Amino acid sequence: MTALHSKATAVVAALCLLATACATDGAPATSTPDATTTTGATYYKTALPVFAARCNQCHTKGGPAPFALDDYPTAKSFAVASLAAVEAKRMPPWMPSSACRHYADERSIAAEEVKALKDWVAAKSPAGDPLDFKAPANSQPKAQGVPNRNPEWKLQSPEPYTADAKLNDDYRCFVVGPEIKQETWIQASRVTPGDTASVHHVILYLIGPSAAGHIPKTDAATPGVGWTCFGGPGLNPAQNVGGWVPGTIPQNNGDFAGIRVAPGSRLVLQVHYNTLGHKPVADQTLVEVWLHPTAPANLLSIRPLVDFGIQIAAGDANSVHSKELENNSTKPWTIVGVMAHMHQLGKQISVVKKAAPKDVCLVDIERWDFNWQQGYRFLPGEQVTVKPGEKLVLQCAYDNSAAHQPTVNGVQSPPKAVAWGEGTGDEMCLAYVTLMEPYTELPISAGTDAICNGVQSCYDSCRTGGTSQVLCGLQCAAKTGGKCVGCLMPGIITCAAQNGCSSQSQALIDCFSACEKDPVGFQNCAVSKCMAGVLQFDSCASPLLTTTGICYGEGASCGVAF
Repeated sequence: MTALHSKATAVVAALCLLATACATDGAPATSTPDATTTTGATYYKTALPVFAARCNQCHTKGGPAPFALDDYPTAKSFAVASLAAVEAKRMPPWMPSSACRHYADERSIAAEEVKALKDWVAAKSPAGDPLDFKAPANSQPKAQGVPNRNPEWKLQSPEPYTADAKLNDDYRCFVVGPEIKQETWIQASRVTPGDTASVHHVILYLIGPSAAGHIPKTDAATPGVGWTCFGGPGLNPAQNVGGWVPGTIPQNNGDFAGIRVAPGSRLVLQVHYNTLGHKPVADQTLVEVWLHPTAPANLLSIRPLVDFGIQIAAGDANSVHSKELENNSTKPWTIVGVMAHMHQLGKQISVVKKAAPKDVCLVDIERWDFNWQQGYRFLPGEQVTVKPGEKLVLQCAYDNSAAHQPTVNGVQSPPKAVAWGEGTGDEMCLAYVTLMEPYTELPISAGTDAICNGVQSCYDSCRTGGTSQVLCGLQCAAKTGGKCVGCLMPGIITCAAQNGCSSQSQALIDCFSACEKDPVGFQNCAVSKCMAGVLQFDSCASPLLTTTGICYGEGASCGVAF
């Protein structure tokens, strides 16, 4: 783990003075009041209600924050710093700009609560009488976040894992639960950390059937339970279907919408452990999942918005990349939520819908912080519709200056050129939009032979002639009329992009996207206009598709064995 990230995490921990929507599990510990009696602003009457409402899910003994604010002596010693963090809007840790839009379950602090802390600090932070404390209405955990019944699944890693204290930041992925045998639909999920002091954030990923077969090999590559991971689980396709950061409530898709889980899928938990300032203990973070008993009226799907082609020059303090992504389908997208993702060089990320007379903002994180990434649900009635032909614009900005580089063994590393990738030294420009659409049945065939029927024999014959994997796969898939291409190529392109072929992948995506609307038809357009890009992609990606390559098996879900 880079020293840069350790430093960033230390700063976040030091400033983590007020985490949102925070609750106490009970009354605070009784402390001895100041010797000075006061009838003005006091800890118990004025400050503690604010801490209880906005902070004490994190800032309690044994919690993820570096100190407790439900203890008067400690709270007094951090009183000035707490107020400064709130007034500077570093805390509560809520990343999206309110000038863009508001979201469900926002973490915020009211003006009167800020004034209460200011009055307490101005009074020199006296204790007052413990009997004056009145718990605020929102000081208890929000039970309404999940359905009022037992979860269908309770999932944990196969065995406990203790974070590596030498790393300060340890990212670990665990497969949780068995292979899912039949179609089902996620209604809600809740994540409960085990080692509450070390678990910094958690993301629950749904791994699609085509990638699920890679899990044993990925898991075996790292000793112990689970595997080391950073920007994601290292498996594609994967979609974020739940998670946890301090102060969040459980995710509930409601009675009329769910996330489809296809047969053959698996669930993987990515846990970020931060061990700075304490000794980690064995952790088995718990995931509870509620399922719809029958197919819901609407399906939620996660669509990635990606710029694989980012190239961040060494020393560039403001490397800005903008990518237009068009709805090339025949149906409108109804967007009900968004999540943004970059790595440690990120400065700013936004997604807007191009529209007249004014663009519609989906999310704008003006000060990106890798340690506080999460998904954001739009308020009821504020979904964003993107009609066929309309465009979304993804923008990412990075700081790759000398001052923003990691320090290794006391020496700050020189800047280097950075491109797309999964590693800590790589970057991403990625956003996920959550789409809602009416429920549709899966194809009658449980397999995919109907999509790529006859492609395997064509591919085998083509390979016998010495043509590369990519060209054979594309040529043979195209004979089906395009459906097999749409099944086969996304997984190959995504895997290749994350393993050294980012610019070639993006160029191919751009060309294929343009061909979706070409009047000569997709197949004719791809042959006439995209072959140069196909050849460049082929030379980079084909070695990844050999039996020893990392992308081997990407065609399995489409019925093609490379």
